[in-house]
Amino acid sequence: MKLPSCKSCGLPVLELKGQFEKLDPFFIAGGTPPPETAGWWHTSCLVTSPVGPQWFAARQRNLRDVRGYVTIEDVPPWTVLKHPQRGDLLALSSSGELLSLTLPPSSRETEAGRIHQVVEKEFNLELDEEDEVRDAQHQLTTAGVFPVRAVLQHLGIEGRVIHPDALDGAVFRYDRAQRGHWTSHGIAARVEYGVFVPEELEKHVVPAAASRK
Repeated sequence: MKLPSCKSCGLPVLELKGQFEKLDPFFIAGGTPPPETAGWWHTSCLVTSPVGPQWFAARQRNLRDVRGYVTIEDVPPWTVLKHPQRGDLLALSSSGELLSLTLPPSSRETEAGRIHQVVEKEFNLELDEEDEVRDAQHQLTTAGVFPVRAVLQHLGIEGRVIHPDALDGAVFRYDRAQRGHWTSHGIAARVEYGVFVPEELEKHVVPAAASRK
């Protein structure tokens, strides 16, 4: 599957939690936000965009009126919402960013918050250049890992990363069971990286295994 392109800058979007936004057209009401802005965004592009506040309002309306979330706290620029039945929590910023607060408890402290360590067991990455894919496959089979930053650099989106320290040490990790899905244009692997949570939201983080309690 080809990587989607950011509606703002036109560069590829890598689907790592905390680094991208998918803005669905069904959030739009009465022509707001502008329909042409629906689609994929780098989070860093959305939060600096003039349409970010419009998407904040649209997403908040959908979460409350359609999906049944309730606001439990306003911590400007964030609004924290909870689903009464499922118990999962989301934080929505006034610039349009949506952050799930259901995260693994393993984390490390930074100056402005904490970075929670995320593992996605199956991640499919497709690139146009076969040489880059062969290099990734070689490193995965010989070293067991391939750095996420190498992919960001290849795609030209390292400068689009929000909270770059969240991706320090981020890697694709070899998984023998997924090797059968490799192609000349893609790999399948585990991916390990971090998601930044601002200090003011940390008290609302719900460990993934406990979100339904």
